[in-house]
Amino acid sequence: MKRICFILIFIFLFANNLFAQQQLTVDKEIKFLLSNPNRIENIPRILKLMCQDGIWDVNKDGLINCIDYSVVFRILYGSNARIIINKNPVNGMNHMFIRVWYNVDTEYIDVEPQGTPDRYSMGLIWGVKYNYIHNRDVTNQWTHVVEGMY
Repeated sequence: MKRICFILIFIFLFANNLFAQQQLTVDKEIKFLLSNPNRIENIPRILKLMCQDGIWDVNKDGLINCIDYSVVFRILYGSNARIIINKNPVNGMNHMFIRVWYNVDTEYIDVEPQGTPDRYSMGLIWGVKYNYIHNRDVTNQWTHVVEGMY
C-alpha cells in the first residue's frame, strides 16, 4: 500500500512539474511574440503554439471556432494582422480568418488560423470554396475583445 501511495505521489509531482515547465515555455513564447510583433516568420510559431497549447473561448459563446482562433492569432501577431470574414452566399462559406500584411502594406497572405505551421494558406486549405471577392475586414468590430487580453 505504501508503495502504491509513493508511486501515485511521484506521478502527481512529476506531472505537476511537467505542466509547470510547459506553462513556462508557453509564457516565454507568448512574451517573445508580443515583444516582436508583425513579423511574417512568426506565423508558424503562432500556429504551433495554438496547436500545442490550445485556445480558449474568447467571445464566450460556448464554442471554440474560427472566431476564437482569429482573435487569438491577431493578438499574438500584431496590428498588421487583420480579422477577415468571408461570407459566400453561393457556396455557404461563412468563415473568419486572418490577413497578414507585409512588405510595406503592399502584399498580404490570407492565413487559416486553424491551420498547421506548415500548411496555413486559405487558398490551399479551402481550395475553390474560398473566393476572396467575399472578404470583408471586421477587425474594428473585434477590438473590444482584442484589447487587454495580454
